[in-house]
Amino acid sequence: VLDLDTYDLGADGCQLLTLAIGECKGTLKHVAIRNDGFNHDEIYGGRLADLIVALSMHTQLEKLQLSRSTIGRNECRALATLIRWRTTKLHTLNLDRSNIGNTGMNDVGAAVANSKLLRNLSLRGNDIGDEGVDVLTHALIHSSTLQLLDMSTNRSITNKGWQTLSTLLTTPNSSLEELVLCENILDDEGALIFASALANNCKLKKLSLWDNAIAAKGWSAFSKLLCEPSSVNKTFLSNHTLQDICISSPFANDRERDTPDNVKSFLSLNKGADEKQVAITKILTYHALIRMGLQSDATCHWIFPKSCCLSPN
Repeated sequence: VLDLDTYDLGADGCQLLTLAIGECKGTLKHVAIRNDGFNHDEIYGGRLADLIVALSMHTQLEKLQLSRSTIGRNECRALATLIRWRTTKLHTLNLDRSNIGNTGMNDVGAAVANSKLLRNLSLRGNDIGDEGVDVLTHALIHSSTLQLLDMSTNRSITNKGWQTLSTLLTTPNSSLEELVLCENILDDEGALIFASALANNCKLKKLSLWDNAIAAKGWSAFSKLLCEPSSVNKTFLSNHTLQDICISSPFANDRERDTPDNVKSFLSLNKGADEKQVAITKILTYHALIRMGLQSDATCHWIFPKSCCLSPN
């Protein structure tokens, strides 16, 4: 493990660090290098790409964090080479606050598009807008391995960008289990976009939305996503996978904001191990005639779409 908080390392320091990494003889598994200085553009003196190339020799490398620095074209090309060669086992990539922007996303997208192992990708605080989201979505749309995506603190993204990003949740091969969209300007319309995208999603378990602008209309959409009470069939076809919608900042002392009670109760039900049993519980809870039928006829059953039959136990 190599874990460094640097302060304006400079070209000479980065070169020495690169040589040291080369001398480790492929033993590094986790590498985290964070810049605590202010001179982001010059912290590595243009030598960060060389450092990334040196890491490609570490066949056991699983996690790489290069945050609070500048990830430019040369660095992205080095990352793309590292990923494409598949000489490492890299599954976690953190590029938080690295001044990537929309322009840099072309290179980052090219890098991550080649990965067959990437499970966790964090791009928090990179001034990415709709154009960058479009590039990233196209890069990840066919990924069957990505489980966590963090796009927090990219406040230039509008609902157009959220609509694009939401398509990652509608593809049949989607493997996303956690999506982090905190500290953005995501409003009720954005909530409706993601609620719609999750209607047929059976993978996502956690959606983090703290410090956004979601109000009653947005929460109503999430409530109907989790339990649509207008008919038994619609309740059955609701989302029984999503288990957590986090809106309380982990840094807040008072934790005043919390998920609305009705949404929270549905999320709690979804934590059950058997999704079919979760569906039955929701049906019995919100459809009085079904409960009455069960009390009078213990052998009754219901036929649902797609030839799916639920029978009371």
